[in-house]
Amino acid sequence: MHVRGVLSRFEITDAALRPIAEMVHDIDLKDEKYGRPQTAGIELVVNGIAMAHREDEARLGAPRPYSTTCTSTSSASVRSADAAREHEAGARSRVRS
Repeated sequence: MHVRGVLSRFEITDAALRPIAEMVHDIDLKDEKYGRPQTAGIELVVNGIAMAHREDEARLGAPRPYSTTCTSTSSASVRSADAAREHEAGARSRVRS
């Protein structure tokens, strides 16, 4: 059952949870059904935590400096995206030659 289903099933009506449920839906199902602009940032945070702590026990443990995790994950994502754009640009220029 997805987060929105949980909210409905247990009659949770806190309006603040609906946007969170929508972002979790889009991240979990890898679609953009709700298309909230914050989803990409939340996904980076979740992925950063998952990369830094492989086991659920560690993820749920004592508070961690997630801002550091997010920054390093975000930087790696930006570098990967830049490298992909450079590769694509190089491929286009070779096709034109």
